Amino acid sequence: MKTFSPDQLNTLGLLSLKMYGLGGGIFVVFYGIATLLRGYLIYRSGYLPKALGVLLALAGLGFIVSNFVLVLAPAYASDLLLLPMFVAGVSMTVWLLIKGVDVQKLEGKAASVV
Repeated sequence: MKTFSPDQLNTLGLLSLKMYGLGGGIFVVFYGIATLLRGYLIYRSGYLPKALGVLLALAGLGFIVSNFVLVLAPAYASDLLLLPMFVAGVSMTVWLLIKGVDVQKLEGKAASVV
């Protein structure tokens, strides 16, 4: 590596780190898609409140948009797009700890399928 000056090596190292971060952001979009689908399934199932499903779907959408904006237009990237993800996660946790899943509805649907 005697061909490159120390400044050039530092610049190449920084470029590699930035590209690694952007590449990771692209793959994290799949987590947003999974969250969007999970929200849709919660909305449709009826075992949990529909509001939680909508909130989780919005959180997944915000996560996807945030990652695309981070890659395509970094100047406009904002952490405010991730706020619905935090709200959805906390509200889902609180709901499951306090209220839980409607077991009677779950057993009724299982009995009607058989």
